Amino acid sequence: MTHQEKRNASSRASYARGKFMPPELRDRRGKKHGWFGSAELAAFNNAKQRCQNPNHPKFPQFGARGICVLFRDFMHFLEDIGPRPAGMVLGRKDNDGNYEPGNVRWVAPSRRFRRLKLDRKASF
Repeated sequence: MTHQEKRNASSRASYARGKFMPPELRDRRGKKHGWFGSAELAAFNNAKQRCQNPNHPKFPQFGARGICVLFRDFMHFLEDIGPRPAGMVLGRKDNDGNYEPGNVRWVAPSRRFRRLKLDRKASF
């Protein structure tokens, strides 16, 4: 491969990665729903990690207990729970239930952690 062919290949790769795309197109690249970087998407992804990733520090309390995320995708999750109110965190109504429609809600952090403490005391 000649020097010019290498430069052309590199330029095509840069274009494919979006380096030369106009900013209005580059910002939408790879985003299906427009919620990239949101607290809602972070909560959804963190729940999936706790349930599916054995290397996650909270996996023993979630995935190892058989708790899983049963939403088809993020938009299905968002339709069920709605946008996150300020200062709220993701919680489950039934602490032994899955992350599934009807069992997730936004709760105040103090309420969630108080419930976790009560559940731990009851299990000992």
